[in-house]
Amino acid sequence: MSPFYRNTALLLVPLVLFLTTFDLVAGRAASFTDIHVQMFNNLTSGSDLTVHCKSRDDDLGVHVVRFPKGFYEFEFSINFQETTLFFCSFRWPNAFHWFDIYSFTGTLAMH
Repeated sequence: MSPFYRNTALLLVPLVLFLTTFDLVAGRAASFTDIHVQMFNNLTSGSDLTVHCKSRDDDLGVHVVRFPKGFYEFEFSINFQETTLFFCSFRWPNAFHWFDIYSFTGTLAMH
């Protein structure tokens, strides 16, 4: 291989790798938006609802959603590893439930 082709190849390989990496990162960044979650208390019993939401990285604490007009909301961003998962527990008199309310696939998972 002539020196010209060898030098050209040595310059092109890092350039192609840089552009590919930049394209992947820019594409991921452009596709990530904030996720907005709203919860309303529509319990037919007329009870207040206690909500506790968290992910592996964030614990949003315990919040009481008053009946009938109370609501709780929060926002989060999808992490770069595409493994974002938020789950919440819901408590009211004589009941306790938890749900995965968001996974990166964007589907609601009900238990």
